Amino acid sequence: DGAVLELVGGGVALDAAVLGGDYALYASARVVASGGAVLRVSGSQVYAAHGLVFGSGVEANASAVVVNNNTGALTNGALLVLRGSASFASGSWLSVRGNSVSGRLLSAPLYPRRADLVQSTLTLHGNAGSGPVVMDGTVALGGAGGKFVVGCLTLNGQALQPMDYRSAGIIGEFRPVACGVCDADVHCFAAATRAMSRSCGCLCAEGGYGRDCLPVYLPHVDGCNRTPGMPLLSHTATLTETRSPTSTATPSLSATHYSPTQHGPTETLQVTETVAPPPTRTPTASVSSTSWWGEVVCPTLAVTTTAAGGGLTQSDIRGGGSAVPTLLMVALPPPFRWARDAQLGTHLSFVSVSTAQPRGFGGPWGAMLRNATWVRNATNPSTVLELAVPVHRGYFIAADETIVIRCDAVAVVGGCKGVLLGSFTIASDTLPASASALSAITGVVAGAAAVAVVVTGGLGS
Repeated sequence: DGAVLELVGGGVALDAAVLGGDYALYASARVVASGGAVLRVSGSQVYAAHGLVFGSGVEANASAVVVNNNTGALTNGALLVLRGSASFASGSWLSVRGNSVSGRLLSAPLYPRRADLVQSTLTLHGNAGSGPVVMDGTVALGGAGGKFVVGCLTLNGQALQPMDYRSAGIIGEFRPVACGVCDADVHCFAAATRAMSRSCGCLCAEGGYGRDCLPVYLPHVDGCNRTPGMPLLSHTATLTETRSPTSTATPSLSATHYSPTQHGPTETLQVTETVAPPPTRTPTASVSSTSWWGEVVCPTLAVTTTAAGGGLTQSDIRGGGSAVPTLLMVALPPPFRWARDAQLGTHLSFVSVSTAQPRGFGGPWGAMLRNATWVRNATNPSTVLELAVPVHRGYFIAADETIVIRCDAVAVVGGCKGVLLGSFTIASDTLPASASALSAITGVVAGAAAVAVVVTGGLGS
């Protein structure tokens, strides 16, 4: 508080993380990045009231702030929020690309303040969001060299055309780039990129690293951790096989030796075969291989219902006049599947990320939901679980409720580490004006106002 977080030629990355709480990430201090620094949040799951919030502004000089390929749900605010002032100069890059969230994507400083781009680029491309607008705030290009690149956006499930951008909150001078177009300003840190490849990859100049040619080398977790920075295990084993004249083979493991190498261990398997006479010979074969160690990042749960339109409303919970129970279903993407566990439902739980409402999830209906029984779907028993949504006539909410489904990794076959998350929203039947009066957020954990971070992937949880 009251200080400055300064990055000079270094990097901070939150990759493949699970971020939750009142704020997924909150920096009350002013953030200054210079000399080729990088701040990156990518491939993460963000389920929180507020997203990544820079409360006192951001200043970047020849540096990059990258928020790419994240998923989740935000109940109050945008995925990336820049408060105070924001300045990007000397070839800096602010990239908001490939994200899919429930909520806004970007909140720039509000007038009279603004996000200034001086010989720098803001990329807002390939994102999906929800709500009335994609972004809010003001973006200004400070002279020649400033670029605001926009395109391939989806809002509330509808693809936006360039003519729709201004009504979706994109104000200022921008350059539209359609989906699938190979554009360096969309994919690369320009100051360290020399060209684009035929397959639309960034070809880095000296000082550029990774798929985006960022100015700092940051190992990238891609779900299998196939990066040079991951630790390897090195050992050498000797296997001796003795054959008798009757061709009966008896293999035995005689020795195992572990040895480090410069970049991590290398696995070398030495196989020695000895054959007793006749004939008399001792052939030796050597096989060398390298094993990459890593944990698979847990996937996002796909949550659907059998209610009309696919979403739940207050009327559905109160009964709605239907004799057929509404089903809540969670599905795993391939190749993951549910474990063979009779107590599978004990590994799934519900957490509200909305305002506590005593006649909503915080009341009797919430207890009924938590005690409901998960069963396997008859059509897809290995990948889909379902439960009957409890009906309670006393259920009443004045504002929409968003509920996160949390699942322990032990319930899933596929080797992932961490937790699996999915969410669904129950729409209230109130007018927006009534709902806006209840906008306080309690956080993922009841009474929590702090930032909760669970890192998955190679670091565990």
